This record gives sequence, C-alpha cells and structure tokens, in this order.
Amino acid sequence: MISNRTSWKDKKRLSLSHFCFTDNGDFVLTRILNFLSAAGALLTVIGALGLLLGFIGILNLEAFSVGLTAGVRVIGTIAITGCLLGAIGCFGKEYLDNKYSL
Repeated sequence: MISNRTSWKDKKRLSLSHFCFTDNGDFVLTRILNFLSAAGALLTVIGALGLLLGFIGILNLEAFSVGLTAGVRVIGTIAITGCLLGAIGCFGKEYLDNKYSL
C-alpha cells in the first residue's frame, strides 16, 4: 500500500513495472501481457531469421508457398504477427504502469 506520506519518488518506485502485480487482481493480466510481449519478440526473430535465410539462399522459400501466395509472404507474416503481438503486450504493460503510478 502507498501511504499518504509517501513521496513522489517513492510512488514512482512502487509502480507496477517493478512489482508486476497489484492488489486489484491485475497480476494475471500482467502475466498475459508479459507472455504476449515475449511471444511477439520470439515470432519476430523467427520470421526475420527465416527471411534472412531465404534471401541468402539457405532456406527454400518456395516450400512455404500456399496456393497463389509466395513463400516470402508466409514467412513475412510470421514476423509481422510477432511485431503486432509484441506491440499489444508492450502497450498493455505501459497502460497498466501508467494507471498505477501516481
């Protein structure tokens, strides 16, 4: 709990990003947002690595083609999905951090 006599610096130090939970039950939401951020970063790295290996010629991008869609689009979609998941997770964490820091 933050008392009324707590200074502004102490309140900032007691923000959600340092404790990763609050008394309001946002612990589960914070864990979900952390998972989204980590999964997004992992998918972005996998997609970017796949694109890099495909452009170098180590990975055959035609193996990933589906119908009329080129293989490079499928691998690129993995990287873009990772970017979106990471952005959602980071936005949610920043929102909760600003919500509980005074």
